[in-house]
Amino acid sequence: MDRHLSLDRSTLHRDLRRWLEKGIEGLEDGKPPGARPRWTHAMSTFLRELLQGEETWTAPRLLEALEGRFFVTFHPGTVRRKLLEMGYRWKRTRYVPMGKPREEEVARFKAALEGAQRGAEGVLP
Repeated sequence: MDRHLSLDRSTLHRDLRRWLEKGIEGLEDGKPPGARPRWTHAMSTFLRELLQGEETWTAPRLLEALEGRFFVTFHPGTVRRKLLEMGYRWKRTRYVPMGKPREEEVARFKAALEGAQRGAEGVLP
């Protein structure tokens, strides 16, 4: 271990050899190892187009849309992570309407409830 550079001896020799062979360009980072990423810029663009509409999307539904368009499969967590990277934030979907119901809505609901109760009473022995 080199005390001045905090590098392993083999790393130091490799970097020195690259410097002598190619100069400063030899010290640039090379292509990273491993498979190339499956997520593409076109996928991000596709998601942005989908999310511009009024429709409510969930990560599993977005995943289905991606699979249908690009013929790839990802984990829903990957879609959520990419959405966060793209700057999207979300909240849980609200299933209850906001505010108090209007009087006509209450009357309509009571009438439907009474009709359902009368129908259920007629069915039971």
